[in-house]
Amino acid sequence: MFRLCLGFFAARDGMMLADEMENGIHHSVLRELWQRVRLWLREWREWNVQFVATTLSAKCIEAAMAAFADDPDSLAIHKLFADGESGRIKAAAFTGETLEGTRDLRLEVR
Repeated sequence: MFRLCLGFFAARDGMMLADEMENGIHHSVLRELWQRVRLWLREWREWNVQFVATTLSAKCIEAAMAAFADDPDSLAIHKLFADGESGRIKAAAFTGETLEGTRDLRLEVR
């Protein structure tokens, strides 16, 4: 969490990237981690930081969705996949109601 917090300071007026942010973090504290990220984004809004995280962990995604449950429009999940016809990499975006729908239907978004 300390490393992420320092990253916010360094990313002022820019973007902070966290590749596989769940690495080295026990799954039991992922929700708290996402709650802190949300708090920092809200509290330091004037810093103008966009936070982008990658993960392969369903637990990390579930924790993020739980942390943003009361404001799902503030969270977007993008799933990359190979198009079967063209072979190109495409992205599916899930936000707001569609993100809530993936949870309700237990769709795979990682």
